Amino acid sequence: PLTNAKKPPSILKTASGKNYRLLAIGTSTGGPVALQKILTQFPQDFPLPIILIQHMPATFTQAFASRLNSLCKINVKEASDGDILKPGCAYLAPGGRQMIIAGTKNAAKIQIIDDNSAKITFKPSVDVSFGSAAKISFFVQCTKMQLIILQNFNFHTCFSQIIWFFCLK
Repeated sequence: PLTNAKKPPSILKTASGKNYRLLAIGTSTGGPVALQKILTQFPQDFPLPIILIQHMPATFTQAFASRLNSLCKINVKEASDGDILKPGCAYLAPGGRQMIIAGTKNAAKIQIIDDNSAKITFKPSVDVSFGSAAKISFFVQCTKMQLIILQNFNFHTCFSQIIWFFCLK
């Protein structure tokens, strides 16, 4: 037995034969309800780290992450600078700041940065977070989900169609 060997990064292999290392979910209006519905379905041993980008003011993200953590089987936390991505843990981008995925696909970590750029309206921004994951080759092995929920949309009726429609590789 190898006692000093590194544990290989978690990979989710699908029936199609594709392998995934990260689940990235971006949401806007209606997102908190959608995230709660989705994340409460994941088992405690979910094999991937999850990044969550929700357009939300900074004063709400810590409380929202705590609420999700109390409802879910997986761990949910507001992301902090330096967090190492771990399977079965969801990292919510802090409001008013950008969440960057840095490192390598085998040793990814989170960087939280202030962004005063006038070019980027949303903080956190799905484009910034997903783009940083792509730069370290996560999107070769990443499932991303952008949920666009309209205020009058019947989420309960169309849940499976939403997931199918917005699950992109």
